[in-house]
Amino acid sequence: MVIRCPSCGEELEIEELVENSEIRCGLCNSTMLYRRKKILLLDTNEEFELEELIEKELEDETYFEEFY
Repeated sequence: MVIRCPSCGEELEIEELVENSEIRCGLCNSTMLYRRKKILLLDTNEEFELEELIEKELEDETYFEEFY
C-alpha cells in the first residue's frame, strides 16, 4: 500500500498496517501512528482518515498519460 505523508506529501510504501504501528517519513522525518483506521501525526496530534492518504493520484496520472 502507498500513502502520502500528511506533512510533506512524500509517497510512503507500507507493507502491513497493524494497530499502533509507527510510520516514519524518510523525507521530512515526521512520525505517524496507525490507530483505529486513522493515521495520527505525532508532531501535531492531527488525525487523518487512512482513505484520505492512500495514493490514488498515481492511477489517475497513468490514465491521463495513456491518452495523451
